[in-house]
Amino acid sequence: MTNIKKYRKQFFRINILTTLIILFSISGLHIYENLFQKLYIEDSSLLNLLGRQRMLAQRGAKVFVLLGSQSKSFDSSQLTNELKEVMDQIILMHNAFLSGNPNLEIKAVDDNELKRGLRQADPHLVLMTRLYRSVLKENDGTSTINPPGDRERYQFVTACNHFTSLMDRLVNSFGNETHTKIYHHGIYEFIEITFILAIVFFTGFIGYRKIIKKILSEMLQKN
Repeated sequence: MTNIKKYRKQFFRINILTTLIILFSISGLHIYENLFQKLYIEDSSLLNLLGRQRMLAQRGAKVFVLLGSQSKSFDSSQLTNELKEVMDQIILMHNAFLSGNPNLEIKAVDDNELKRGLRQADPHLVLMTRLYRSVLKENDGTSTINPPGDRERYQFVTACNHFTSLMDRLVNSFGNETHTKIYHHGIYEFIEITFILAIVFFTGFIGYRKIIKKILSEMLQKN
């Protein structure tokens, strides 16, 4: 019988090398996976907030039109409070996107295309804010409701439509970018797993094969 004790060190080295490579590869994949999950959650949250901006603008346009209708079936003070809530939310979130807001746990966007799109919404938001404030005038802590006329309603709805269209475009653009990231992430994971399997095959199979060939060669020589 061939004494294989002298080959134990070689078997041990191959096992250690293969194990270390697998551990390092899995650790790298785990770190990348955690980073991707964090980025994916941030992107999803941003997409939801952009979609919410679009919804709020549509809601604000509806309320503004109802305020100008002067219909007795609607409570003007309630509509005004609703409009104030909507506009405050839109302005707060818009500023958070551009400058960040630690209280809301929102970071300033760092994507140049997204930031440029938000800047394009600025003039429409400024007009919406000016018209909203012309409806609700505050003097010495008291609020006075000044129902908007046809011209103001038209301007507000038009500004809201432009704002909504921009939010739509940003949602679609950023959504496509997020899907691209997910696709690239899947490719990276496939390559990483293939690499691990290849390393296991080459270090294990080829390393063991060489040792086994030596053992068989010694056995043949003894026979």
